[in-house]
Amino acid sequence: MAAGKVLDRRTLREGEVLIREGDLGDVAFFIQSGLFEVIKRDHDKDVLLTHLGKNAIVGEMAMIDNNRRSATVRCVQPGTVVTLDRASFEDRLKHLDKFTRALLEMFSFKLRTLNEEYLNRARTPPCAAAAAPPAEARPALTDLLDAWGRANPEDRRIFWQAVMSASRERSGED
Repeated sequence: MAAGKVLDRRTLREGEVLIREGDLGDVAFFIQSGLFEVIKRDHDKDVLLTHLGKNAIVGEMAMIDNNRRSATVRCVQPGTVVTLDRASFEDRLKHLDKFTRALLEMFSFKLRTLNEEYLNRARTPPCAAAAAPPAEARPALTDLLDAWGRANPEDRRIFWQAVMSASRERSGED
């Protein structure tokens, strides 16, 4: 970035979108004031990932890895951001050694992956996520489920009564 270059400032009102998920990223933002929410769209609803305030930076991931914006950033409390355009950002990055640049790209990739995993966990009921069997156990489990399907309804009812009774005993409900 050229010495003495004035950075652009932008003031946002509550509800204004600073970054939109899926857009190309040619600017990063330093938050000087206000409060912003980071949200990802999951089918028909928004999922809150985090809130960011003073001294946070947003939009850098798309500048580091040249992918589209991974989330939407919306103003929650009026604030001001300072912009850093792609040319200035890349000018700063070119002074980094290859190792440090690779680390930044890896961190960006990991954060994108964690955001997706967070959404997947939000969609999956806790019991289903915790009970997922390891791959090597799946053939035996499939055989067990097939046998279960052939079991008569009375045997299944007795089994579930025993499971529920044991569960109540462990929790002290009996």
